[in-house]
Amino acid sequence: MEQTARSTRRLKRPKTRLEAWRARLHEVLSGVPGYRALSFPSGAAAAPAAAVDPLLAEPPVYPRPVVHASGPRISEQGVEAGMRRAAEWLLRDQKPEGYWVAELEADTTLESYFILFKAFFGQRDHPKIPKYAKTLREAMLPEGGWNIYHGGPAELSVSVLSYFALKVAGVSADEPDMRRTRDTILRLGGATKANTYTKFHLAFFDQYDWAHVPAVPPEMIFLPAVAPINIYEMSSWSRTIFVPLSIIYALKPTCPLPKECHVDELFIGGREHADLALPRTREPFSWRNFFLLTDRALKIAEKFPIQAARRVAIKKAEEWMVQRFEASGGLGAILPAMMNSVFALKCLGYADDHPLVQEGIRELDALEIHRPENDSIEVQPCHSPVWDTCISVYALAQCGYRQETPQVQRAVDWLLSKEVRRPGDWQVKNPAPPSGWFFEYENEFYPDVDDTIMVMMALRNVSPRGESKAIDAAIERALFWVLGMQCEDGGWASFDRDNAKAFLTKVPFADHNAMIDPSTADITSRTLEMFAQIAPEVFTLNHTVVRRA
Repeated sequence: MEQTARSTRRLKRPKTRLEAWRARLHEVLSGVPGYRALSFPSGAAAAPAAAVDPLLAEPPVYPRPVVHASGPRISEQGVEAGMRRAAEWLLRDQKPEGYWVAELEADTTLESYFILFKAFFGQRDHPKIPKYAKTLREAMLPEGGWNIYHGGPAELSVSVLSYFALKVAGVSADEPDMRRTRDTILRLGGATKANTYTKFHLAFFDQYDWAHVPAVPPEMIFLPAVAPINIYEMSSWSRTIFVPLSIIYALKPTCPLPKECHVDELFIGGREHADLALPRTREPFSWRNFFLLTDRALKIAEKFPIQAARRVAIKKAEEWMVQRFEASGGLGAILPAMMNSVFALKCLGYADDHPLVQEGIRELDALEIHRPENDSIEVQPCHSPVWDTCISVYALAQCGYRQETPQVQRAVDWLLSKEVRRPGDWQVKNPAPPSGWFFEYENEFYPDVDDTIMVMMALRNVSPRGESKAIDAAIERALFWVLGMQCEDGGWASFDRDNAKAFLTKVPFADHNAMIDPSTADITSRTLEMFAQIAPEVFTLNHTVVRRA
């Protein structure tokens, strides 16, 4: 099958919903002094014309609060000196291009992924594998196993995955720390109690039966957005994980390993005696049990001649995935979606030297942090330059720095260059014109509300209204986009609007605890903070948007 390196197809914009959105926004803002009806140029990526002057007002100046506290007295001069030193450090830490970026920490799931990824590509002798393994062993708890947060107890799924990865890396099961980890895993319930994603990684290497992992059918790509269950009712993070995983599930690859890498000892009573069936709830009627029956039906259907329909589904899922490689640092620009997509390409028959495979591997390699002091490699889940930069600019603004400062100007220019100006998955439910910011270096299909509102506050605090046409226009576009992202319940979520169908968390493959993207008090409160800084005289307590929030 001949593969294409890029897909240039764009998402379609529902014009009738755009008209409805304009009318809704007009209703929300009508009556505001100085407001005039919105007039957007046509086109999929068109930006709104400058129309709402009151939305670009300068933030109010509040009096300095008086704090009464016991203990040693801290002088205002001392606080300001500390702020000055911190700001100077921050300016020295800025990258030449104008952004800031720090390291992101995660649990040992990520280093385990990388060991298994290289083994899947036939590279068990890769020189990086001992370095990932060193990170794993240094993070192991004294009693055995691994946790998922600092100071936490051993967690089963990450412990199973990391133990397996170490065996693939050549560590003997007879090592004292490995024996302790095996005992901890069995005490926690064994491999059958691990989450779906761990079971999939075991199945890749014939260490778990494909018949007993939850079905992730690629045919779900056919379900329309108006259906109660479809890929756009999943969180964007889950969507980018499970579309490529559906390809992998349909093709069911198996990469054989030598006997010494097997993990039969992680099954209570041995793998041949283990009950691999997905557990039901005690209640006879529950969403969990309903979806388990659906899972069973899907697996029975696979025994019938559905190959033609499945090939079409796999092809459509492939096209969806490849389209979203554009203008992104890998699919979704975050693990595990980035790795799943390369796994899927491999399963589809893409050669190791295919441009898409090579680009995916380069993006994965860029997540590595090499520690020469102990010859180890740690892995980040993603990069965070937009988030780190907007927070840094905001902090500098609180210290009195403004746009005319050269370092701040470089940061502003860099942030402006990262504004999204193309449609993405969010537009399935929000037909507002494209804008917003993402978290990473590139991820144009997936801007998020959290980064967007923080960038808006950073830009406004270093550049009062009227000083920069570019900043004013960017804030206006982003404001319209954020207004369009308000959920029906009045709050804001991260990446999508009205992505809150709780019953989907009962789908068998939804045990990663991030299946949906509901509105949160956290993001909603900071969106209100943004309104108070961008346009306080418009977004008063009596404003419809504010009241609903």
